Amino acid sequence: MIKNLMTKVRKSLRSMLGDRYLSGNALRRFNVLGAMISGILLQNSSRLSDLGRANPEHKQQASKEKQYKRWLLSSHTSYQVHYLPYITALLENLGSQGKLVFSIDGSTVGRGCMVLMFSVIYQKRAIPVIWTVVKVKKGHLAETVHQELLARLAQIVPDCCQITIVGDGEYDGCQWQADILGYGWDYVLRTSPTKLVGEVPEEMLPLKWLSPNRGHTTFTLTDIYFTQQRYGPLTAIVWHEGKYKEAIYLLSNLDFPPLITQLYKKRFYIETFFSDQKSRGFNIQRSKLSNPQRLAKLLIATCLAYVLCLVAGGICQQSHLYAWVHRKDRCDLSLFSLGKRFIELLVDLRQWRTFSVTFFSYQPHL
Repeated sequence: MIKNLMTKVRKSLRSMLGDRYLSGNALRRFNVLGAMISGILLQNSSRLSDLGRANPEHKQQASKEKQYKRWLLSSHTSYQVHYLPYITALLENLGSQGKLVFSIDGSTVGRGCMVLMFSVIYQKRAIPVIWTVVKVKKGHLAETVHQELLARLAQIVPDCCQITIVGDGEYDGCQWQADILGYGWDYVLRTSPTKLVGEVPEEMLPLKWLSPNRGHTTFTLTDIYFTQQRYGPLTAIVWHEGKYKEAIYLLSNLDFPPLITQLYKKRFYIETFFSDQKSRGFNIQRSKLSNPQRLAKLLIATCLAYVLCLVAGGICQQSHLYAWVHRKDRCDLSLFSLGKRFIELLVDLRQWRTFSVTFFSYQPHL
């Protein structure tokens, strides 16, 4: 089963990344990536020692681990080569609908590092797009780090597509908002209730002093200025639905409150992604790596493994083998967990030829 899984993963990666004809060192690096992804899926772990134990090749354990370390250290291993081709095809396909929503968030990975990531939101799924890893303890990153990642995102998004950025309270910096508008994009960002807003500089008030009228869920201020930097004009919303204990404070360049709150709800899907990368999936926080560059490359493997699980979960929902994986009367599994189970079943039954996907509107070969 293990060897069969590694073979199928490698074939699927070729379809996803468009690398059907490789040779020499490029082929060897590609095969190592496939072996890493197979180990991640089997072991639910990102430790190189665990990935080595899942590798069926007839080599010493130390040799397998060194092979993975060389892949992480190689200057030929990169996001541009091993992930960008897939995500470019995905964004072009999703962007054909004219709109894309990106969520930004950060999370701890490895030892003493944080990853900052943009994910594209598609049908309640957060698909990782681009990231950077920084050597820093858990906490907020500098605004310049946000700006640099935003500039990298701007280089790969499709042209003539409406882009919206959604983010948590860490991402409400004035220069950051200005950069988003500079690209011609929209944004919906959470902010702190202590931040000052007002129509004129002399009448700046903390957002926490505002609340929706009785019987309403939102209180909206348009054409107002933000903080002592007097950034604006923009829209500020105090959003307090019954299911929330406390109000949520939002900033946007848009002016239609229902649209603003609807867009902000999409932000939470990236938190589900991080859970799948960590405690519910691949435990990347326990990888024992502390070098940001190596962790950024390890994320290539874990993100591709995550994508394969999403693809498999979507296929499983339409497959006659669904009952072999989960009960029919209800579904208690996330798409990610469903896909992991389905991959194991396909490999065991030897019915997985390949996932021929470069985007999510695909016709898989089973």
